[in-house]
Amino acid sequence: MAAAGAVSGYAVLETVAALPVSSWRYLWEPEEVRHIGPMAQDWHAAFGFNQDDTTINPVDANGVLLVCVQALTRRVEELTAEVGRLRAEGVNEPEVARQGSRAGVPDESGQTDQAMAPATVVRVGESR
Repeated sequence: MAAAGAVSGYAVLETVAALPVSSWRYLWEPEEVRHIGPMAQDWHAAFGFNQDDTTINPVDANGVLLVCVQALTRRVEELTAEVGRLRAEGVNEPEVARQGSRAGVPDESGQTDQAMAPATVVRVGESR
């Protein structure tokens, strides 16, 4: 067995979140056949796993997906604990919801809370 090392789930998750995902087909396939996923060149630039940038090794892809699931599971657990803590403190849920609905809206000074700003949605095939 080869040497192993620790992997930062959150770092991998951030890398995957920034990885372009496209709809594509191999040149020899009929026009109606479509696949979805990152380009091997983008994968290689993001992770550098293979010696070349023309393929994505399925073992690496599976490992990346597993570490992302683990990181997301930890994040859900953290957020669930935070919600429990807020409820235990008696935080008024409707007030929190109203504050959240103002996320990204400038206050009197013209400043916005970027940490609360709505996420940008990028659809497959679109660029950011």
